Amino acid sequence: MKKTLIYIRNYIGFLVFFIFLFIGIFPIFLSLIFKDRKILSSYVKFVIRILMMIFGLKTETINFNKELYGSKQWVVIGNHVSFLDPIILFAIFPGILRFMYKSGLDKLPIISSGLKTIGFVSVDRKNPRKGQKAIKTAIELIKKDKDSIAIFPEGGRSISGKIRNFKRGAFVLAKENKIPILPVYLKGFYQAMPKGRNIIYPATLIFEFLSPIEVSKIEKLSSEELRDYAHNLFLEKERENERDN
Repeated sequence: MKKTLIYIRNYIGFLVFFIFLFIGIFPIFLSLIFKDRKILSSYVKFVIRILMMIFGLKTETINFNKELYGSKQWVVIGNHVSFLDPIILFAIFPGILRFMYKSGLDKLPIISSGLKTIGFVSVDRKNPRKGQKAIKTAIELIKKDKDSIAIFPEGGRSISGKIRNFKRGAFVLAKENKIPILPVYLKGFYQAMPKGRNIIYPATLIFEFLSPIEVSKIEKLSSEELRDYAHNLFLEKERENERDN
C-alpha cells in the first residue's frame, strides 16, 4: 500500500511538473521583457515548493543565516548524491543562486531557456575546452551580477552516497576572485532519490551550513590546500553523521 502511494505521488508530481513547465513560458517571457531574472526565479521556487509537497519532501536547515547568505556573494559547495540536490538548494537559498548544468539539457527547449534566463551556464563535461569556456562565462557573469554560484566539487553524483574526492575548480574560482566559500552538507537526499533511480521517495532533506571559509583563509592556502581543507570538513561531517546513526 505504501509503495502504491509513492507511485501515485510520483505520477501526480510529474504530471503537475509538466503543467507548470508549459505555464513557465510566460514568466520566462516576462523576465526577458523586463530584464528581471527575479520574476522567473520566484516562479521556479514556488513550483519547487508545490512539487515537494506532492512528493512528500520536507526540508530542514541547520545554522542557516538567511540575512547573511543573501547579503554576500558566495561560492557554495556541497556533497552531491542526487538529482534533487541543486533543485532544492536553489529553492531554499536566498536570492538567485547560479549553477552550471549539463549541456544535455539544452536539447529541452523550455527547460534550457528557463535555465539560461535565470543565469545558469551550460557546460559540456565531455569536452574539456568547452568546459573551460563555460567556467570563464560563469566567472564573467558572477562578476557582473554579484550572484552566488553553487558548485559540487565531486564533479558528479556519488553512486554509493559516500563523499568522493573533490576537484579544484570551485576553489580556483573562489581564490582567483576572492569570494568566500560556503560549505553545505546535504543529508537525506540519497534516501529520496539516489543516482540511477527515477522514483522520488518521501524524505526529510537536511541542509547543514558549515562555517564559511573566509577570504582571509582562502588567500593563505593554495587551491590544492583549499580543496583538501574543504574536503576534510565534509569527511568529518560524514563520519559524525554515521556515528549519530
